[in-house]
Amino acid sequence: MKSLAEAKQFLETNNIKYVLAQFVDIHGVAKTKSVPASCLQDVVEKGAGFAGFAVWGLGMEPHGPDFLARGDLSTLSIVPWQPGYARIVCDGHVNGKPHPYDSRVVLKKQLSMLADNGWTLNTGLEPEFSLFNRGADGALLPVDESDLLDKPCYDYKGLSRSRNFLESLVDSLQQVDFDVYQIDHEDANGQFEINYTYSDALTSADRFTFVRMAAGEIANGMDMVCSFMPKPFSDRTGNGMHFHLSITDKDGKNLFNDDSDVNGMGCQKWPTTLSVACCITRILYVPLLRRL
Repeated sequence: MKSLAEAKQFLETNNIKYVLAQFVDIHGVAKTKSVPASCLQDVVEKGAGFAGFAVWGLGMEPHGPDFLARGDLSTLSIVPWQPGYARIVCDGHVNGKPHPYDSRVVLKKQLSMLADNGWTLNTGLEPEFSLFNRGADGALLPVDESDLLDKPCYDYKGLSRSRNFLESLVDSLQQVDFDVYQIDHEDANGQFEINYTYSDALTSADRFTFVRMAAGEIANGMDMVCSFMPKPFSDRTGNGMHFHLSITDKDGKNLFNDDSDVNGMGCQKWPTTLSVACCITRILYVPLLRRL
């Protein structure tokens, strides 16, 4: 969406009754207010009001001003698993200015320095997650009781027996234009990975938040628990997430590419715009994409 008129038409066409004004706390957890669709303009121009001190990492106190989440029209989309709802990603504002402790504001500030040079940071994410059921005692157990192999990575049966959830998740993502191209069973029992095409870093961060929202709610609707915890169990492989990164110039040329190297940068061979993938560590990435 580029204008409120387009956005209002979008809401009407898709029978949207409520819009989730969404941002994240310092842990990457989605925070929202449900706003009647007729009030979208207020969210875009003024912002949805939040008590900032009640959210982790915003650096606000109870006596402070409101944290106003202003919607970015370009992010407006349906919420496929929640009919009648849309989502709009917001930037935090305090006293009329972008809030310096809002993680999306931080990311945009970093990206603007690249943009000053005509550069774009592209990121491709490969999120992993675990699916659980709760036992009679409340303990978390792998959702598929037959998923017991010592090395279950890429196991067909483990993948197939969780396909109802996986298909629902992929369908929801595809409805909002995610180009999902692979899903697999990962190293731990009940663990899966989903892959979708890379994008610029801001879009990528917004999309990852949407993936976590979708996975958690779709799982809950199926009486499952979906967890992105780094280490749900001490004796099993934890949930990670590959970050593939590159910087391209205004002509789309990958600035990290080295034609003299067989793989572009001495890394595992990837498409040109992702050749920097295994050469940059997560610790370098976090300041740029703290939103995750």
